[in-house]
Formats: sequence, C-alpha cells, structure tokens
Amino acid sequence: MFRNGATLLRSGSSPYNTAVRYTANPLVSGYVSKDNLKKISRSEAVVVSPEGQDRVVLFADDPNFRSYWHGTSRLFLNALLFSPLLNAPVGLPANEEY
Repeated sequence: MFRNGATLLRSGSSPYNTAVRYTANPLVSGYVSKDNLKKISRSEAVVVSPEGQDRVVLFADDPNFRSYWHGTSRLFLNALLFSPLLNAPVGLPANEEY
C-alpha cells in the first residue's frame, strides 16, 4: 500500500475482519516521522466491516493512487466485486478467546 494520508483503521470485534495489516517496519521508501511510524506499524490497512446484511471494505489509503500499484488496484476490484461473498463475523462470544 502506498501510504499518503493520516487515516488509521481499528480492527472490529473479530480478529478475522482484518484483511491486510502493515508490517512492524512498514517504511520502504519516502519519509515518515518517528511518531507516525510507530502509529502505522502493525496497524490495519484493509478492514471488512459488517453493516446490517452487507459488508463494507475499508481502506486506510487510496488503493488506486495514480494507478501506481497494480496489486492494490486488484485488491480494490476484488473488494468491489466480491464483497457480498465475504463472511465478516460480528464478534466472538464472551466466553471464547482468540
């Protein structure tokens, strides 16, 4: 993902709703401050959220930014076309751990 904003996502009540997560060292090139690098590290990049009978796929950044990354464009198209097929759990029962 090409990070160009300050949006941070939180995973929902289920750990299975996080589709993509940044690594512990997400900076490959460019500049980011040390504080923001700590915030981005291991944060969610793509989260699936249930909304009633539907699902919403949330992206922390623009996956089609300048058509630069072809892989993230495919991720966007998959989210657009196949999101009705995703099973986004609402949460875990109170007595279960993950």
